[in-house]
Amino acid sequence: MFRILGVSFLTLASISFAFAQAEPNLAGEAQAQAKVALASRNSQPVQLQVRITWRDNRSVTDPVHVYLVTASYSPVVDTFNERDGLVLFREVTPGRYRLKLEGETIKEITTDIFEIGIKQNTSSTVMQWVQVEPKTPATADNTPSSGPMVSAVELNAPPKAKSEYEKGVEALAKGDLKTAAQRLEKAVEIYPKYGLAWSNLGLVRIRMKDEAGAREAWLKAIEADDKLPSAYLNLARLDLQDKKLQDAGAKIDKALHIDPTNAEGLAMLSEQQLLSGEYDKAIATARKVHSMPHEHLAQVHLICGDALQHQGKNAEALAEYELYLKEYPDSPRVAQVRAAMAQLQARVQNEKKNNPN
Repeated sequence: MFRILGVSFLTLASISFAFAQAEPNLAGEAQAQAKVALASRNSQPVQLQVRITWRDNRSVTDPVHVYLVTASYSPVVDTFNERDGLVLFREVTPGRYRLKLEGETIKEITTDIFEIGIKQNTSSTVMQWVQVEPKTPATADNTPSSGPMVSAVELNAPPKAKSEYEKGVEALAKGDLKTAAQRLEKAVEIYPKYGLAWSNLGLVRIRMKDEAGAREAWLKAIEADDKLPSAYLNLARLDLQDKKLQDAGAKIDKALHIDPTNAEGLAMLSEQQLLSGEYDKAIATARKVHSMPHEHLAQVHLICGDALQHQGKNAEALAEYELYLKEYPDSPRVAQVRAAMAQLQARVQNEKKNNPN
């Protein structure tokens, strides 16, 4: 899938934006709770993934204490982020929640209310995206370890453009693509150098099946701010889809030059290397991702397994597929992967039979 602000196409789409603190909406709360109670009877618990980024779209690797609380601020559960900025809450029951984030290097923030499992046909995994700011202004000598100082181009965005941008990404998070497009287009009209607004506008357009418009927006994002890895990776995904492997590789390299430890970028690189027939490199890169926090990037094991099969290393490929199922047991590809594993297992057994030593 496509990547929003630091988050890549290979994973669930992610979006980073600042949530304003708000008092609980007591009006209609009884009706809302009734809806939650009904959902609790009809829905299964889901997994909640939270992505935390700085304003420049880089993942927050500094420790952040993340609290899941009810809409009325009652505590539910808390945990800390992983090194890649990902937070995972398992078995979250249907309800109306907020997130509260605090840490030594970030300004404390509490999100608006969001719903989990209340609507029918809810996915087994729900994503929430939160953008945070450093407690102290970033400087060359004082910058959070995972997020360099905010681009001067972005800092110069007029308040009106910032307001339109925030309203745009809020609409995008709610799935209101028409409003999101209108708000983000207004933001870049006011401030054409607004790289983040262009980047999110690209995502809106790709969801609206406007690939040409999305490509244009991501190119504009890079033109406005050439330090946005998300725009490079989004364009690289389009290149991969069009089988333009060399072009995709060049864009992935630029993204990784900006952020060498970007796990999503490395996962995409391993895919590009696999499709290019560079099997040794694809295996090495996929295993590098495996050595990093990568709970949301289990597909690197499929990439690694495919590369190993091309090298005739069926037993090793089988082990990679097993790792994939272990890390992503509710994957929609489970049946397909198990079928491939059955064929591989037969090959491995046949190889052992023909080569007993």
